[in-house]
Amino acid sequence: MSTRTRRVQRLTHRIHSLPLQEETVQEAFELFQHWGELPTNDRVAEAVVQRALAGSKDEEDKVVAAARAIRVILDGGPTQPSGPNLRERLLEQTLSTLPALREPARLACRILSAKGGDLTDPTFLANDPVPEHMAVGLHCIGFFEKVVVTPYKAQARRLLARYDDLRERRADASEAWHEAMLDAAMALRFEGVMPEEGLLRDLVLADFEMECLLRHRQGQDVAEVMHLLDRVSRGDDAEHDEAIAKIPAIALSLTTGRT
Repeated sequence: MSTRTRRVQRLTHRIHSLPLQEETVQEAFELFQHWGELPTNDRVAEAVVQRALAGSKDEEDKVVAAARAIRVILDGGPTQPSGPNLRERLLEQTLSTLPALREPARLACRILSAKGGDLTDPTFLANDPVPEHMAVGLHCIGFFEKVVVTPYKAQARRLLARYDDLRERRADASEAWHEAMLDAAMALRFEGVMPEEGLLRDLVLADFEMECLLRHRQGQDVAEVMHLLDRVSRGDDAEHDEAIAKIPAIALSLTTGRT
């Protein structure tokens, strides 16, 4: 490791160790409250989300929130929630290390705020059902209704269930691991190279399948590759190895036009 790299790392560590200024967090919180926009700085974003999950610090706002909560209960809302509600799950996923969860969650926050929602209000989305799959952001932006269209609705639901399983299997959340996944995803698309069997390959294929769903929504013909991806996801059968062998060339063609 070079002297320059060590100095940069020490400086970065010191910067991240500095306490956050209250006025910075408050300004970011107000921006999120009104527009649903989280800062790009991870520490500030986490502070904003934690404040939103904890509720407003203003006593008058707390009284208003309590009154709204009573109204929710009177309207038939849950009195003893068994776990995080939809708002809490959505906020938690805005801090996810997985882009497939984090980016849709942040997009959903912006959309909900633009429609007049206040994600800092504990009663907001309190009565809304929580999806069984992990992709709460996709659920909130109407992914299935607006993006996934026939004939791939069932396949998309299986894909989201796989994302949950992959998240449980992925123990390493380091930056180096994410860089390796990004490199593998790009190699599939731009070089036609598939990772070796294992978790990395499963993640890359799930990511590519999500991309193909979006391509289908835009009118592209992805019938062949969607069939192959579905065969691979269903496990080892007579078509599994053949499907694995065909996917890289299709991914390369879709991305670059080369065969």
